Amino acid sequence: MKVEVQTLDSCRRLLQIEIPAEDVRPNYERIVREFVRSANIPGFRKGKAPRNIVERRYAGSIDEEFHQATISQAYRNAVKAQGLSIVSVVSVENVKLGLAAGLSCDVTVDVTPEFELPEYKGIPVKYELAAVTEEDVEQQLANVRQQMAEYKEVEADHELTDGDMCLTSIENLDVETEAAGEGKKPTEPNVSIVVLSDDSPETIPGIKEALKGAKEEERREFAAEYPADYHDETLAGKTVRYAVTPTLARKIILREIGDELAKATGHDTLDALKETLRKNLEQRAKAEADSKRRNATLEYMLKNTEFELPKSQSDWEFKSALTDLVRELQSRQAPPNYMEEHREELTRIARQRAETRVRSRYILSRIADLEEIDASQSEVNMRISQMAQSRNAEFDKVYEEVEREYGLDAIVNEIRCLKALDLLAEQSKEV
Repeated sequence: MKVEVQTLDSCRRLLQIEIPAEDVRPNYERIVREFVRSANIPGFRKGKAPRNIVERRYAGSIDEEFHQATISQAYRNAVKAQGLSIVSVVSVENVKLGLAAGLSCDVTVDVTPEFELPEYKGIPVKYELAAVTEEDVEQQLANVRQQMAEYKEVEADHELTDGDMCLTSIENLDVETEAAGEGKKPTEPNVSIVVLSDDSPETIPGIKEALKGAKEEERREFAAEYPADYHDETLAGKTVRYAVTPTLARKIILREIGDELAKATGHDTLDALKETLRKNLEQRAKAEADSKRRNATLEYMLKNTEFELPKSQSDWEFKSALTDLVRELQSRQAPPNYMEEHREELTRIARQRAETRVRSRYILSRIADLEEIDASQSEVNMRISQMAQSRNAEFDKVYEEVEREYGLDAIVNEIRCLKALDLLAEQSKEV
């Protein structure tokens, strides 16, 4: 076999493969023998038909299998001989195959990028562990009180006021107006629970004020003014018109803060309940600080590790990232024309996310290799179990699907990367 390798770019190679006739004929002979053994031809017992008859009858199938087997074998042998680490096969072109002429073909592949890692032990990071205050504990106690509340039915003509809760139908009137053209349907209303109290979150600015004084099934309209720094970019700095209709109202009866409230939660005293709430807040604060630490170490590695990405891999990841971004916007009820109007920006965001994902995997995989980090079967089972729970599916079915569609190597590498990231954070240096 003769193989010439051309470098098309940093991660793409062209393999020009030539195999003489005497090396391709064994594949053809093997395939013909298999067809002869399994052929069912009238007038002959299975496997007893003459070879020439089998070759004529199944010429197309034999030729197709011969091509696939020969090219596949040639590709594998070429990659092994050249010591290449292949990411994907981009194309197979200029194929010439015959029993007399042998095989020649051009195979374009993407290979794993080569790069040097910076020093990854002792990465300087800021570790900011938020202090838990008495106000934080009191807020959590108020949340417990809310969770343990009783909900009393109200009179038919009851007007909503502070301390009430209502199930509410919410319509985005601006989206409805845009979508109500010929052949289109208005956006379906959202159903949400709204609590009319100062310490309850307000997902839509002004919705609680709009509901005050309303009765069940009374529709009210209001304009929500979103601040410029609102977390959802599709709404930040905008004024959106909504219609709200309370469909079910209840009066919230809160328990008194004391030992009786604590006992209802399984604690002997109020002080014991507060101590549990404090520990939970401290654990949450530590988890958030650790997460920021991991993110900071990864960001450091991304900034200080330069290499080109395989185009086929980054393109595939881009499609996945763009799909995720579209679903994210749909879940936030972005206006129907938002994605079209911001196509260029969304493409840029998805491309950036894709590049970060792929680059991160390469960096963390390399660290996992250097540190001899592996994933146990129990860790693989745990990850697939989490996937099964999120899908509300059986473990065995999800395991089989992963093994069939992606292979377990993807799960193993995901676990290895996460463990490598944990190692970076553990070995980082506080500044």
